[in-house]
Amino acid sequence: MHPGDVMRQLDRALANVDALLRSGGGTLDDMMHLIVYLRDPADFAAVDGQLRERFADLPVVVVQGAVCRPGWLVEVEGIGIAATDEPELPGF
Repeated sequence: MHPGDVMRQLDRALANVDALLRSGGGTLDDMMHLIVYLRDPADFAAVDGQLRERFADLPVVVVQGAVCRPGWLVEVEGIGIAATDEPELPGF
């Protein structure tokens, strides 16, 4: 989605992560850290700025890396921890 637009791809990637977290009872607020992979280092300033604004207290690392699909400019990885009372999921 959004060919050539790293910021819209970033927004979509974060929305996808949020949807996955919500399916397990969490949100982006439950993220412990993010690793963001950029195809083009020229996108660093814009991406880093948005991430720092949106996740001021979250450890975020932005690196140049081989993004999995040719049309993708950004990928997001991280760990989220959310409390749950679902018996099929591990609890705290």
